[in-house]
Amino acid sequence: MAPLDKKALTPEAVSLSEAPIGLFRHDGELCLKTEYRRNDGWIEAYIVSSGEAFWGPAPQTVVSQSGCLVEPVDWEVIIEALEHERDKVGSHIEVLEHECDKREARIEALEKPVDVEAIAEKVHIAYCEQYKRRKGEPYWTNGDYSKLDEATKEYDRVTVHAVLAALRGEEER
Repeated sequence: MAPLDKKALTPEAVSLSEAPIGLFRHDGELCLKTEYRRNDGWIEAYIVSSGEAFWGPAPQTVVSQSGCLVEPVDWEVIIEALEHERDKVGSHIEVLEHECDKREARIEALEKPVDVEAIAEKVHIAYCEQYKRRKGEPYWTNGDYSKLDEATKEYDRVTVHAVLAALRGEEER
């Protein structure tokens, strides 16, 4: 659908007597012109927000009401504009829903029980690989996690817990 033509929403002003039956704007107020006229000539028109009769500006006479300049509201243009906005909003909603689904999947994955020891071992292996790339020689454990003492393994476990907490959006305790 084509973008909304803003000019179409603000048509040329016409007198109330020439305006089509239906919605119109006057002084920023949305009003409704009916097909009826009273016996004394007044056009039966109403202010939508209050339900009060629309008499037009002072002096409030039949002639001034009939000649009052109003902007007819074209329903087709409004419906087209709403459909266009709905389409734009709809695509944004689809993107947001997709992002929410991805986030929920990540949260579910992070909430599953975690084998911290297995992750700590993988961290150690990654450390050893990086050490070998940097130093040109293997780390003394050569990636064998079982060669580490308990104090060193605890450092790795604490690191894994900190990373998992960060991924979950939790603050460190």
